Amino acid sequence: SESNCFILRSVVESYKKHTNKKPHIITSSTEHKSIIKCCNSLVYNSRADITYIEPNAYGNISPDLIEKAIKPNTALITIMIANNELGCINDVKKIGKIARKHDIPFHTDAVQLFGKYKIPITKSKIDALSMSFHKLHGPVGIGMIIINNDLINGYDLKGQISGAQQYELRGGEENIPAIAASISCME
Repeated sequence: SESNCFILRSVVESYKKHTNKKPHIITSSTEHKSIIKCCNSLVYNSRADITYIEPNAYGNISPDLIEKAIKPNTALITIMIANNELGCINDVKKIGKIARKHDIPFHTDAVQLFGKYKIPITKSKIDALSMSFHKLHGPVGIGMIIINNDLINGYDLKGQISGAQQYELRGGEENIPAIAASISCME
């Protein structure tokens, strides 16, 4: 949840700062609550415009609908890879290709799939990926976000929790025992 909110809020802040325009985000109506609630908060506080893509009859998010929803101020596309409630897997390779073609960062919430299937991050043009170790029998509360350096530097992303740790993207000391437990669950 923290990783999902971090990428949304940091991209919105950076886009607004560098363009002086209100950013637009494309997501789906079936995302994790952390994405939906964060997007709702951004709209409520007039910080971003959001387009929610509805799933098709099979629960999938159509890449074509994503491409049609792109606006000149689209700052981020965020679509989960696998939906635990609908049981569908979205075509992130095609979504990533569309995002790259339009020079828009692409984030995916990979919590349901990470560690179970190989996720070709580079081939799928994924700029940021969130995951949580509790889905891999690790401790609750330990997650991770993988962010392409080009996104960090190109958007000049800033942390939402201030501090000097983790390249100033997230303050606070790491919970070493929980991280060690998370690593051991992947072995």
